Amino acid sequence: MQITYEGCLEAYRRGDYADALTWARTAAEQGNAEGQYLLGRMYGYGEGVPQDFGLALTWLRRAADQGSAEAQYQLGVYFGKGLGVPKDPNEAQKWYLLAATNGNAEAQYHLGEYFHQRARKDLDEAFKWYLLAANQGDAVAQYCLGDLCRVGWPPDEAYVKAFKWYSLAANQGNTIGKDSLAHIETLMTPAQIFKAQKLAREWKPTTK
Repeated sequence: MQITYEGCLEAYRRGDYADALTWARTAAEQGNAEGQYLLGRMYGYGEGVPQDFGLALTWLRRAADQGSAEAQYQLGVYFGKGLGVPKDPNEAQKWYLLAATNGNAEAQYHLGEYFHQRARKDLDEAFKWYLLAANQGDAVAQYCLGDLCRVGWPPDEAYVKAFKWYSLAANQGNTIGKDSLAHIETLMTPAQIFKAQKLAREWKPTTK
């Protein structure tokens, strides 16, 4: 029977790690990048197997070399935190950038945060990466994008755009987004609120 990533994920999501591991290992050994990623993830988190960063890195690298954005993001985390490898911020950023370019929303958010928070800020770059992640539905990126819009980046219709992104984050249960939405609403005219609500209703998530 042909191994599929969907079969791995179905077992994984229901918490049947033994079954997921069987599927993932078989798929990985057949050269399937998605199976390699899932197997690496399971070793990294100790799900159904003893935690082993060395084996996790082996399988994640194989998947990443085949273009798996999820595996590339995980390698960024490993090098960023020094899990099984010496901590290396430059190597971490390399993998985050690859993953973000390949459409991984978590990596896109990470790069947005990096450009937003570092000593020499680059708000254009921060906005670009936050927007990509936010448009995939990442609630934290939506909140951060609202913050950038609120302070006028980009400068037009700051409150309207901030309200839109805060609203989208709040709708996903983001507590800070809810608080920020309530605050900014007090600063807006009824016409601005109406326009912002319309923008939020019309928003549709993008895919990678």
